Amino acid sequence: MLAVVLASSTAAAQNLAPESARTWAEHTEEIEAFLRAAEVATLEEIGDGVTKPSKATLAPGGPAEAFAWKDIEPGIYRGHWESYKSEIAAYELDKLLEIGMTPPTVQRRLKQELGAAMLWVAPAETFRAMGGPPKPPDLHIGRWNWQLICAKMFHNLIYNKDPNLGNWLVDPAWNLIIIDNSRAFTAETDKRVHKLTRVDRDLWDRMVALDEAALQSTLGEWLGDKEIRAILERRDKMSEDIEEMVDELGEREVFVRWRAPTPAAAAPEPLSNESDEPAQAELSDLAGRLVDALHETPVTLPGTELTWIGRVVTLADYQGPDSDIAEAGATQGHTHGLVTEHDGLLCLTGDDQNPEHHKTVTTMAGSDAEVFGLVTDDNGLTVVHVTLCRKSP
Repeated sequence: MLAVVLASSTAAAQNLAPESARTWAEHTEEIEAFLRAAEVATLEEIGDGVTKPSKATLAPGGPAEAFAWKDIEPGIYRGHWESYKSEIAAYELDKLLEIGMTPPTVQRRLKQELGAAMLWVAPAETFRAMGGPPKPPDLHIGRWNWQLICAKMFHNLIYNKDPNLGNWLVDPAWNLIIIDNSRAFTAETDKRVHKLTRVDRDLWDRMVALDEAALQSTLGEWLGDKEIRAILERRDKMSEDIEEMVDELGEREVFVRWRAPTPAAAAPEPLSNESDEPAQAELSDLAGRLVDALHETPVTLPGTELTWIGRVVTLADYQGPDSDIAEAGATQGHTHGLVTEHDGLLCLTGDDQNPEHHKTVTTMAGSDAEVFGLVTDDNGLTVVHVTLCRKSP
């Protein structure tokens, strides 16, 4: 199930935002360098088991306060493959695929031993500490479930066969963070960690684009040739599974896309030739007002929903940089679209279960609107099957 959470860069919206533990997003290289060289103040064992992880608390003043430490050498332990190098490989592949759920992890030496130093994630709780997989508030359901889809795809690709409840973390901003990949990247290719029911289109496209040369360049220091080829073989097995799902259910029921609207999306170019200054002033704080409205009256929708903010246009009359999309959409029978800053022109169509909402769209040409719907790719067009459309407050 997928819905969406509005985000705003306005000061008011920032004050509403809960604390995120995904602090590395804008400082990846700085944090990696710090983890490699930072002075360790204390080292404390934090768990039992084969890998015997520790928490290294770092000297104050840097971009990280601590890291999780594993120095288990590659090998079979109690019947399972374990390697600190797999932790680093998982992070590097996460970066290559632009997932952003695996904390920065680097190789360094500690007490004369080489191992993996993974950024200590805080504030965050494991699913185990929360009593099982958590249920997010209504406003976070969509993005949360989209993250679960991506994490399961990633686990299947790297064959992390130990995704227990202690290895899934969530922070106050409902970011999903996945850790403990030391058992991943074996040469096994026939098994699946998760049974996929949905697939993120964009992540899958990036997985499909992987080749041996790219993986060797990114992972060759951490994995052997056999393990690298196994990634591609698992990817191909995933492709077979996905094709079977599409044959049975259709692309619309299998592929989803996440598109988080940006504040700029609230102010597309006006359609008239009149001065746009009043319109721009009127829309300047639209994202902040939407955030306030949604906090007051949460929108609860089926989880496959995504949302966009933009201006409704008739495709036949549209003139702009996406005129080729408007023409193709009209040729395929669509009458209206939504102009967004981030995603350009989206074609809008009816939903079988909610046809009345698309009818509402046809009365809103020229208006700024908030559109909810399920995304599909129809002959190369991004099409939103509208399940709710309302004027922006």
